[in-house]
Amino acid sequence: MKTTPLPPYIKKIMLEIHKFIGVNRFIIYGGAPLDLLLNSKAKIHDLDIAIKGITPAKILSCQQHLKKNGFELVAPNREYFIYINKKVILIYAQNNEYLLDIGFLHEPELVGHFDIETLYCRYPELDYVDKFHALDAVRNKTITNVRGLDMENPYMLISRFVYLCAKYGISLMGSISNRKTLARLADLIRNWKNSEEFHITLAPISCISSIFKSILKVKDKSEFLKELLESMILETVFPELQQALYKTDINNKKICNKLAKIKTKYQLISFFRKNLDPEDKIGYDEKIKKLAIRTWDKQDVDSA
Repeated sequence: MKTTPLPPYIKKIMLEIHKFIGVNRFIIYGGAPLDLLLNSKAKIHDLDIAIKGITPAKILSCQQHLKKNGFELVAPNREYFIYINKKVILIYAQNNEYLLDIGFLHEPELVGHFDIETLYCRYPELDYVDKFHALDAVRNKTITNVRGLDMENPYMLISRFVYLCAKYGISLMGSISNRKTLARLADLIRNWKNSEEFHITLAPISCISSIFKSILKVKDKSEFLKELLESMILETVFPELQQALYKTDINNKKICNKLAKIKTKYQLISFFRKNLDPEDKIGYDEKIKKLAIRTWDKQDVDSA
């Protein structure tokens, strides 16, 4: 496994995290380390942390360290699943500077399904691993599944794929590979039969939340919405929003300017809702109300 030493400014963050959580071995993955390696001046607030092992003592110790260091436990012990049935326990902790998403799991190195999200930094080694060339993928504006689309809940994969494209300016439909990925995920959702509560309730609602988050994140909202419609993803995960988009003139300059000024999920949800017929609003509202399940996400709760 090839490793590369971390630059000093990321080492400093790793040492801070060690102090906050009191764990001697962990990794940081996701957007923060990637963004910092691409731009040393990137503003980082959210940090995804993975710790090997799921034991009550280890989780309790981490909770206690966080509290001692001034963190509020937004979600102290949330059950989650990756790879369909691999259990994860999550702690969401927040202070004025950081929102920490801390996951306890048996195989931390398995984080990420698309190449862009697989780079991770290690503590105490203070180095990083880029096995699937995440840095090159961001620079080249490409995105590739590296684990297998059948190995994960398709709602979660759509959530990640759409958000990563939005964040890094990757066209949803700009390559044959992306089109095939979205078509395959839509097909997997149409045939999804898992009866576990997490997979039939929480994952679909999280997918809806992620779609709104992606629309807010992207620079050119009009073009992104056109691609969402073309991909037919909304037909499978959120047909009510699809109807709202069909009735919104996203080519109109005034509409585009209004969209560009929207900063919160609540504003975005309200913006699309007003274009729906009364009967379509019923289904739309039912899905939005379910966002309240995500108690750790203030914007989702406010929208619900």
